[in-house]
Amino acid sequence: MWMFENSPDALIFAMFARPSPYDALLLQEHQNNSIKDLQIALRLFINRIRVGKIVSPFCVQNLRFSLIACGWKATDYSIENDISISQQDSSELLAFLTSTLSAPFLPISEGLLVSIYIF
Repeated sequence: MWMFENSPDALIFAMFARPSPYDALLLQEHQNNSIKDLQIALRLFINRIRVGKIVSPFCVQNLRFSLIACGWKATDYSIENDISISQQDSSELLAFLTSTLSAPFLPISEGLLVSIYIF
């Protein structure tokens, strides 16, 4: 059984849960078939998130395999031995995605929510 520790779903959700500048990464033309497959896997994943459906383990597995086919180095990776796959830091995955999908400079913004309690 495949076990996905720290799968990329949290980062993908943060990037694509609602329309954002990152959407352009999914529409760029690429000659490399593995990058095209990654874009398709991302679109399927993101469509399910945006319409509020559950993202199946198969969809996550397909995304992981597409990332690995593009050169993402998952630790403890072995298809033959069926061992667990764990991911490095999310910021490394973000850097990998933006470089693989030939992203232009995209600003990363951080919003802080502050609540004030009045007694």
